[in-house]
Amino acid sequence: MCAAEIAKANRDAVSAKRYLDTADNWAKNVDKWTVTKPDGASGYYLRITANNDPNDGAKIEINSSSLVVDERKILDAGFLELVRLGIKAPRDPLIVESLKLIDQLIKVKTPVGEAWYRYNHDAYGETPNGRQYDGRNGVGRLWTLLTGERGEYELAAGDIASARKRLDTLAGFANDGLMIPEQVWDREESPAPSLRFGAGTGSATPLAWSMAQFIRLAMSIERGRNVETPRVVWERYGSRG
Repeated sequence: MCAAEIAKANRDAVSAKRYLDTADNWAKNVDKWTVTKPDGASGYYLRITANNDPNDGAKIEINSSSLVVDERKILDAGFLELVRLGIKAPRDPLIVESLKLIDQLIKVKTPVGEAWYRYNHDAYGETPNGRQYDGRNGVGRLWTLLTGERGEYELAAGDIASARKRLDTLAGFANDGLMIPEQVWDREESPAPSLRFGAGTGSATPLAWSMAQFIRLAMSIERGRNVETPRVVWERYGSRG
């Protein structure tokens, strides 16, 4: 869509049509390619699939581990990008249903606020005994930026109060130097004094991605809308939801 607008501005009608046709095709088929309906379920977005059939039960290997899992059993909140980028409306039934599953499966309430894992079975984090990530035996911890992404979704849905709460939680994840980490510890039990529930782990601190997420959410709340939602995309797709 955005490329089509640029082509139009440069009076390149042929390229504009090609870009727009491609965007329409992707928007039309995104659910077909990424929504699975196992065991008669109403459907939800899976994390990733190696082909265009999200219902074939293909097995995928979890990064940084030897675990192999049915692709239909691996979920993350990446589908929220469909809302942030204006392709889906916040109240789209598949978005709402997928959020319910995400909150059941990978949400944790910390002393600072709610946080989420990247996906279930994530292996990128400290080992089970709290030792430094060794590239093979880790356990994914809670990713701070995902709290900000949830705030952007809530802002799109018109819930500014909840979005502000997510911003406060992000700030609470910061260390004494106000640097927001990549991940925070995910449980009350701790194998080391340095690993505290809701506080940064040995992951990258600060993480530019986390800091940028805080700034982006703060700017969006101030303006009352998500600043990175392209208007032309929302008007063509999301506003129809």
